[in-house]
Amino acid sequence: MGKKIVFLVGLLLLLTLIPAVAAPAEDETLSLTLEEAMELALANNNQVELNRLSIEKAKLELEQAKHGAKKIDFDAIDAMPREMRAGLGLDMYQLHLAKYVAPVASQAKLTIAEKQVELSENVLRLEVEKNYYELLRKKTALDNAQNALLRAQEQLRIAQESYKAGVLAKSDVVGAEVLVASKEAEVVNAQNQFDKAVMNLAQTLGLELDTKIVPATQFSFEPVIIDLAKEVEKALEQDISVIGAKEGLKVAEVTFEQARGFYTPNVFMYREAEYGLEEAKVNLKKAQDEVELKVRNAYLDLLSAQKAYETLEKSLEAAKENYRVAKLRFEAGVATRLEMEQAADQLSEQEGSLMEMLYNYNLAAALFKYGIFN
Repeated sequence: MGKKIVFLVGLLLLLTLIPAVAAPAEDETLSLTLEEAMELALANNNQVELNRLSIEKAKLELEQAKHGAKKIDFDAIDAMPREMRAGLGLDMYQLHLAKYVAPVASQAKLTIAEKQVELSENVLRLEVEKNYYELLRKKTALDNAQNALLRAQEQLRIAQESYKAGVLAKSDVVGAEVLVASKEAEVVNAQNQFDKAVMNLAQTLGLELDTKIVPATQFSFEPVIIDLAKEVEKALEQDISVIGAKEGLKVAEVTFEQARGFYTPNVFMYREAEYGLEEAKVNLKKAQDEVELKVRNAYLDLLSAQKAYETLEKSLEAAKENYRVAKLRFEAGVATRLEMEQAADQLSEQEGSLMEMLYNYNLAAALFKYGIFN
């Protein structure tokens, strides 16, 4: 009994020496790079796991089709008396389809399932990147709104000092106060939009909506070099619609081969298989044309976004200089408050436009990264 008490006392002392694990604070934030956000989304997305399971299901169906095909022994069937074959109700054409077409169709299903997993993961990555960029965009918009508020507050300060010096009317001070109030309202709206963007990203990542996410990857302009011919070639090889059409053509070719071995061209089964083959060829050509068009359109959109961004960059520098001069002129009493406000508004507009175009450019570049042009 004494030994037991000593043991319990020792255990309690040991527990007091172990530091307690602190619970996350309610205002704790989650800092995530874009890559970390993607990993988190892939880990938490149930649909991705279901798509992966579909591969195992397709593999099982292929195994069953091959096993069934292997069991069909045409030599043994041919050796049967005609009466026995008739009594068993054996349809030789259907047996040939089961032996030679079913495995090809099952293999096509597996190929598409594997591509679907890759596509679903890339779609999720693109969605994460889109929402991540949107969060960065809203953060930049919030920063711009706060900067605009600071500029308005500075204008109010100058107006108040000029009023005290007797060089401005009271109405100018009131106008500056109204401007500050409007900029404060814009900051509140920008904050709300930022909070919405945080929730949208949290939902995509499979997190609680009240999770406070801080983007750790900065918004930047990095021109990408696109080889259009190679991108078209790659898309024609990897796009799931083209892959599906190619697999459909394989099945149609094998089906027609079997029909041709059993029927003459005037028989319905022959014509049906022939029609299926021609339809599969048209579907493949249609899918290839559509994919090439989408890639070329995406390329033109990327070029347009790059040119627009570069133009807006120059416009922003001009707007900054215009505001600087307008502020100096206002302080010197040779420009009106309205002129300075207009210069400030133009600067804010240029900052917002540049940010918007940067978002558009990064998203346009991401389409090529993931091979998604829908």
